[in-house]
Amino acid sequence: MRIAIHTLGTRGDIQPYVALARGLRARGHEVQLVAPIQFSGMAAEHDVRFMGLPAEFLALLNTAEGKATVAGGKGFRAGFKLLKQVRPLMRRLLDAEWQIAFRFNPDVIVYHPKSIAAPYIGTSCRTKS
Repeated sequence: MRIAIHTLGTRGDIQPYVALARGLRARGHEVQLVAPIQFSGMAAEHDVRFMGLPAEFLALLNTAEGKATVAGGKGFRAGFKLLKQVRPLMRRLLDAEWQIAFRFNPDVIVYHPKSIAAPYIGTSCRTKS
């Protein structure tokens, strides 16, 4: 079975899916992990097939505004300042996720809730076969 794993976030969001990918592969499945490009090394260390998503998402989270928004300490104002950056970033992220999924054409998609495109991709991938 071809299984795509889509995840987005920090190391704590990615690492469990690397373990899942290894376990699934050990059971004979063809597995592809889709995550921010910053985690390509982690995937390679564990011999997991990997496709990288744009680095911008994590880069934005690491800015002062991104950290304030995630922490909630600066309230709505901090998040509002990010809107101009987030919209084009999310467009590129969603486009990349769709393209990667359609090239792999998985039977199943397992996803982290932060991977907002994955449920919709899952309803579409096999319809092209």
